[in-house]
Amino acid sequence: LLFLTVFFRVVCFVFVDFQMKMTAGATYPNSAELAGFFGKFYMYLGLVTIVVQFLLIKVLLQKLGIITCLVFLPVVYIVMGGLFYNTGYYGSLAHFSLLIIAATNFLRLLFSESLDLPSRELLLLPLPPFLRIRAQAVMAGFVEPFSQGLGGLLVIGLSAFGMRLFQYSGAIMICSIIWIILLLFERPRYQQTL
Repeated sequence: LLFLTVFFRVVCFVFVDFQMKMTAGATYPNSAELAGFFGKFYMYLGLVTIVVQFLLIKVLLQKLGIITCLVFLPVVYIVMGGLFYNTGYYGSLAHFSLLIIAATNFLRLLFSESLDLPSRELLLLPLPPFLRIRAQAVMAGFVEPFSQGLGGLLVIGLSAFGMRLFQYSGAIMICSIIWIILLLFERPRYQQTL
């Protein structure tokens, strides 16, 4: 189940990243403005990540627990995906499309390494050392790169079939719901290994 959660997580990451880069490119057709946007985005991301790492992550893991922390990102994707979907489908939030998808990607990058990764590592901790090391190696060496490649192929295929940028949010929301369901199924198994 953990490998499936990683698969859906990475596919969501690829879709969100694609949406942000395409939206930013459409918003800033001038390369200097686009470079300025991405420069500021990653500068603020780095600064906020340092603060969050030192002040928030330990508290979140202790107060909420591992599974709840792992559910955080898919919930963000569902909420933000719904907002971004509305930018294209209804047009009601069209002026905020870059803000919405940039905020989604900001949260993805902020919490994927600082909250999601440690939570997944802690989830494997109760396993016997040999099994834990093997699971970590398979996850990092095969499941994540495979999922990223498949996510890229999905972007190519869905774009070739005319899927519009906002419609990727529907796929993100579906993947996020499956991701949450898988995590909820993992909870009892995790508690049994403790």
